Amino acid sequence: MEADEVPTFAQYAQQWLDRKEASLRSFGVTQGNVRSALNPAFGKRAINAITPSHVNNWIAQQLRQLKPSSVQRQLNTFKAVLNDAIRNGLIDRNPADNADKIKGIEARGRFVTADEWKVILDTIDVIEAKQEGKKESRPHQIRGWLKLFVKWAYESGMRRAEILDLTWHNIRKVDELTVVEVVNTKTDKPRYVTCTEEMEAILKRLKELERDDGDERLFPVSMTTLKRSLAQLWKETGLKDVRLHDLRRTHATILIQNNIDPRTVAGRLGHSGTSMLARHYAVNRGDVEAAKAFGRSKTAKS
Repeated sequence: MEADEVPTFAQYAQQWLDRKEASLRSFGVTQGNVRSALNPAFGKRAINAITPSHVNNWIAQQLRQLKPSSVQRQLNTFKAVLNDAIRNGLIDRNPADNADKIKGIEARGRFVTADEWKVILDTIDVIEAKQEGKKESRPHQIRGWLKLFVKWAYESGMRRAEILDLTWHNIRKVDELTVVEVVNTKTDKPRYVTCTEEMEAILKRLKELERDDGDERLFPVSMTTLKRSLAQLWKETGLKDVRLHDLRRTHATILIQNNIDPRTVAGRLGHSGTSMLARHYAVNRGDVEAAKAFGRSKTAKS
């Protein structure tokens, strides 16, 4: 196939973005990666004329000014565009597959301790009390949702966008259980999450929230409002390097430590396998048992 018979990277990437706009998570970030990071380097090249050498040169250039994790995210966008081109029969292989591995990326393993969880909840109480005190001057501000959202994330292990997209139509009753249908998932495969007792209590509280007529969302707030509120929360807690995703990681860890099968935990979190769970989410149960066995051994010898 000749290079001039296929579109340039910029042309194909734009077609890909147009098709993915309605379904792609974090579309704005992905679009920014294409336009500001990828098009300047690959935009004028035909997609079948890009080589691993081109990709390696681009990686080296990006690493001079960005963190390895940022370059990896840009590279992931590049891979997604060209993998789509492979599926459409325009190219045979993805040049990024044979590119040099980006070094220096450390998996983030932040968990929230019981004491930190109490600090988070206490801080929310202070924030929401202040909001309630200003309700006369800010009558249109939606109040009382922040603590419910954070507790829902902790209890369910759901991702931020998954929670925001939930509507009352996603709540199901199965015998005596309440089950949540999670539709907007990272894998595009719906899953069902069984409610804990706390989640059922949260649902009752959410019914009492003031909201616009016809708003069927469980949490009637925008992503912008959520991000702003969470940024304020993490700052006011005084905790180092904490964010919402750490509650998802903590949820998985608590389940693993309570001897829940890793495949069950992975399914609850929306992973198809347990490898991601082991790398990013939970303290390895075998390692926990090893520590206990070592402690018992020392006690027996003494």
